[in-house]
Parts: sequence; C-alpha cells; structure tokens
Amino acid sequence: MYNAKDVSFQEKVLSLENTKKFKVTDNTKKFKNFYKNDKAEKIQNYIDKELNLLKLKKDDENGDMRRLEIYSHCMDMICEEFPTFGTILSEIKNEYDKIIKNIKVDQNEINFLKMKIQRLLAQNENRLLLKYETQRNKELESQLDELITENKSLSYYLNEKRDAFERFLLKENEELEGPEISGQNNEIKELKELQKRMVPKKEKEELEHILKSSEDILKNLKLENKEYELSLREQSVKVANLEKELKDKESKYLFLIKEYK
Repeated sequence: MYNAKDVSFQEKVLSLENTKKFKVTDNTKKFKNFYKNDKAEKIQNYIDKELNLLKLKKDDENGDMRRLEIYSHCMDMICEEFPTFGTILSEIKNEYDKIIKNIKVDQNEINFLKMKIQRLLAQNENRLLLKYETQRNKELESQLDELITENKSLSYYLNEKRDAFERFLLKENEELEGPEISGQNNEIKELKELQKRMVPKKEKEELEHILKSSEDILKNLKLENKEYELSLREQSVKVANLEKELKDKESKYLFLIKEYK
C-alpha cells in the first residue's frame, strides 16, 4: 500500500494510532520528559549540593528541619519553573506548610509544658526536702535540749561528789598528821621559799661571766681614760706655751707699731 519513500509518513500514522490507542496527550509527554528536562536536572543538582553542604543524607529515616527547608525551596522552584502544575503544587505545599507550622507550635507548647512540669516537680521535691529537714532539725534541737539538761544534772552530781571526796581527804589528813608530819610540812614550805629566792646555777654562771666581762671592760676604759687625761694635760701645756708665745709676739708687735708711729 505504501512505498519505501513513504516510511516517514507511515511512522507518523503509527504514532497517531498509538496516541489514540493509549490516550497520550502533550501534557503526559511533558510529564514523561520531566526528569529529562534541564530545569529538573538543575533542581536535582541544587538538592544534592545543599545536602552535601549540610552533611545530610537523602535516605535518612529521621526527619530533619534543615532537609525540609531545602525541599521546600525546591518545591517553590518547581512551581515557578513549571507553571502547568505550579498552581496545584503551590496550594498543596501551602497546606503542608500550614500543618508543619501547627505541628511546630504544638511541639513548642508541649516543650513549654514539659519544662513547666519539671519545674513544678523540682519545686515540690524541694518543698518536701525542706519539710523533712525542718522536722529533722526540730528533732535534733529537742535531743540537744535533753542532752544539755542531762549534762547539767551530771555536772551538779559530779561537783557534789568531788566536794565530798575533798572533805573526806581533809578529814583523813587531819587524823593521820602528827607533830613529825607537820614539822616536815613546815620544812618543805621553807625549802620551797628558799628555792624561790635561789638563783639557778646556769643563770649564776652567766651572770658571773657578764660581771667579769663588765669588769674587764671597765678596767680598759679606766686605762683609756688615764691615757686621754695625760694626752689632755700635754695638749693643755702645749696650748699654754702657744698662748704665752702669742702674747709675747703680740707685745712685740704693739711695741714696734708704737715706735713706727
């Protein structure tokens, strides 16, 4: 039916038949070629670059707000670059953003309530500890008062026993002491008084040494004094002779002055 020159025409006919058979439209063709588009490749490169900068993984099971921000920005780019689906995708994204925003608010409220509960629990715990410590302090104060009272009674009892024992010892000494013991006691007292007046041997030797040194120093000073006195006398004689010579010279000068006048 068709010759060899009409191959391109045959291909066009088959393409039209397939299009009708599978209901392929221009939009579906564009959608199939979406990932082959340069713009899509540019967006994919942007995603990879941002994830590498933040050291994030695509297949991480745990959610991350930083990764969500990257994909949210990419969704805005897709809506701008592909206006055919941009409006619908933008509306879908807005709904997701609203839900995420509400979840963030709820999460912040939950965190705030958790912190408030923890503070209340801590305050309650501190209140219970304070109550326990106060009660314990009162118990210790009562025990201390009891111990002080008991200590006073024991001190009073001990003083009584000590006074009684001292009286007993005095009585025993009076009964046992005779004239010999009293004489010995007097002798002991005299020896104690004498001991108080006596100078220890070591101190005596030191004092004697100091006294001897002082005497030697005094003797040397006396000798030096005599020498100074002799020197002073000699100097006095010299001064007297000089005064006499000066007077003689003065009288001669006065005589000569009178003669020359």
